[in-house]
Amino acid sequence: MLTGFSILSILLPDKELSKTERRRYETMPELSLETVADKSFMSDLETYLLDHLAGREFFRALKTEVETGLLLKTDANQYVKQDGYLYELDFTWKRSNVTRTAKRLAQFTEEWVPEAKVYYAVIPDKSYFLPEDEYPMQEDAWVLTQLKEQIVGVEYIDLYPYLSIEDYYKTDLHWRQEEITDVAQVLLETMKADDTKSDYRKETVSAEFYGGYAGASAYRVKAEPMYALNNSTVEAAVVYDYELQQETGVYAPEKLDGMDPYDYYLGGARALLSIRNPEKENGKKLLLFRDSFGSSMAPLLLEGYEEITLVDLRYISMEYLTKLIDVSAYDDVLYLYSQRVLRHSDSFKL
Repeated sequence: MLTGFSILSILLPDKELSKTERRRYETMPELSLETVADKSFMSDLETYLLDHLAGREFFRALKTEVETGLLLKTDANQYVKQDGYLYELDFTWKRSNVTRTAKRLAQFTEEWVPEAKVYYAVIPDKSYFLPEDEYPMQEDAWVLTQLKEQIVGVEYIDLYPYLSIEDYYKTDLHWRQEEITDVAQVLLETMKADDTKSDYRKETVSAEFYGGYAGASAYRVKAEPMYALNNSTVEAAVVYDYELQQETGVYAPEKLDGMDPYDYYLGGARALLSIRNPEKENGKKLLLFRDSFGSSMAPLLLEGYEEITLVDLRYISMEYLTKLIDVSAYDDVLYLYSQRVLRHSDSFKL
């Protein structure tokens, strides 16, 4: 077995990308006196050999299935599989991250958008829907209380009653766009942006979607379909990317063959985007502070606004933001974040 797998690993061509793990495989390290002397060659070579082992994906899946199925472990590398859904257990976050972020959002509200109507909403992580008696790690209530105490005078929009595990992808952390039209309606009605329900066409984007948890956990799972909602408003909308300084559409089909097909929505993670809705001339503008969940939500909010500007504080600081756009020109401001991002908001450029 040692000889056979060694020969196979050498003969098989190296792969460049791992779509399941969403990363690049290690390349063959350069052999030199310097890399041998500092021992980097040996460590990099070990990583390279592990990445290009013949049957690597099979053995990863076998390890996970044996640990959870035969040895009865409750999780595999902090990933859980229940009723076909994959969950990631989160033990590493710090409460100080939530407190710091809440205080900074409150400060921004007071200093820069005192005349706007400001709202905040929190998206539950998938792990919230795990049985609490089996996984007693839910601290959503503490996070919500902390936000309420710090962001005084800002209206909270409760999304929890409108979400269930069926609204999320089985193999990914994100919600499914076709399942959150009721959530979008709640946001629009609360912000008094629109009172009418929009009609959408549900279009198949990918027949075989594997989310980020599929590769990271190594569980054996089935692919699931990925859909996008469309109508005349979404089709006519124009997205401006401040970083690339170019206009695009709401959806990015070229991203489906990339590392993360979820980037189909608004092209994925971007620091600053602006969506102009030519079909709406009510003069209302929304400033949306968001994470990746907002990429699939923003198109559904277009019915109520002439313009929506999306800000991702993981890639742009608040100080620099105020130099690029006039934040006081927005009628409404919405802080829309998932529990997971709030708990790890030490990456925010506050």
